[in-house]
Amino acid sequence: MISKAEITSYGMVSAFCMHPKFLIMIHYKKSICLPLIFVLGLLLSVSCKEKPEPEKTKSAAVEEITQSLAPQYKEVATFMGLSITDTTDMDKLLVFKALYPADSLVSSTAADNLKFYKGITRNGKASALPIFESRDKDLSMVLFTKRGYVGSIWAEVLFQQNPLKILKVRFDHQMESEGYGSAIVESAFEDQFTDREIIFDGNSFALHQNDKILIEGESAIDGIAGATSTSTTVIEMMNNGFKNLSAHFNQ
Repeated sequence: MISKAEITSYGMVSAFCMHPKFLIMIHYKKSICLPLIFVLGLLLSVSCKEKPEPEKTKSAAVEEITQSLAPQYKEVATFMGLSITDTTDMDKLLVFKALYPADSLVSSTAADNLKFYKGITRNGKASALPIFESRDKDLSMVLFTKRGYVGSIWAEVLFQQNPLKILKVRFDHQMESEGYGSAIVESAFEDQFTDREIIFDGNSFALHQNDKILIEGESAIDGIAGATSTSTTVIEMMNNGFKNLSAHFNQ
């Protein structure tokens, strides 16, 4: 758009150029007028150019990105009764260890134990058994696994070291029979392990099935009716699991 000032300037130049005396001057003194007209036209064209708008300052919003913890970490913390948020530093909350097949207990990392945990809780398979120990409380969690009647069976076990006893157990399976072996996930079976003492000089658990003692041990566990094989697998898994951990604890 041309401003009023620019229009006025243009009119003055036009009037000046069209004046008779100016035309006569052009006729006789072209050498003087032509440069003058060129200069006046140049000034007018420069004044008509649109002035650039001042550059707007772009303020980039700083977005805080919080990396959420894997849901499996929350499962572990909840099972252990520990408070956790998306910003919790797992290394400050837990100590990570792992038990390898050759009964080798070593220090582990949060990432490795997460991988072991996922493998066991998905299909009962992992290269090592993960152990999670609370830094502030006398609480430890370990996972055991064993081949069941059809697929894998596994256990998440929460226990304390002083005195050495089980606080909570959660069983799961891959392909146990519905209504029979699958009953290991029911509280009626799981709760039998609560507050049971853990021993290392023998079996921590005995299996009673159909009025018979199928496995000798410290604490009697009633097997699941119609699922002798699954019940036996669970008791063997628990007994052998703690025997393999025996070197880790002060007896």
